[in-house]
Amino acid sequence: MIIVAAISLLYETGYLSRVQVAISLLYETGPLSRVLAAISLLYETGLLSRVLAALSLLYETGLLSRVLAALSLLYETGLLSRVLAAISLLYEMGPLSRVLVAISLLYETGLLSRVLVAISLLYETGLLSRVLVAISLLYETGLLSRVLAAISLLYETGPL
Repeated sequence: MIIVAAISLLYETGYLSRVQVAISLLYETGPLSRVLAAISLLYETGLLSRVLAALSLLYETGLLSRVLAALSLLYETGLLSRVLAAISLLYEMGPLSRVLVAISLLYETGLLSRVLVAISLLYETGLLSRVLVAISLLYETGLLSRVLAAISLLYETGPL
């Protein structure tokens, strides 16, 4: 029933062809059951339209395969619900495209797992909104790569 409603919504909004490509890729790579569970959760929490907009942007910018790998990792580590809350907040605040660029950079440099730990801690302590503002400022001023190096060093030396 949930999948039928989702397919109907996708067809009406014109996302069906993009989603068909994504589903085909998911089926070939194996994480289809995980994605179905995520879609069910999204539909129940009302975040489906926001996630469809994000998927459309990801598909157009070529980041879809990286994000699918990240979602698989998130689902396995149990951080998916927290990340969905963070994505919802990002979508409402507007800096989603900047965060997608940051996620892509993190995935390529291997810092993604460390950042997931940091995001989980930030979400639990309520500092997430401040960090989003800081990330936006860092991205605009070009200091993001330096800060990532600093975070990596802090994480490796212990005082993170």
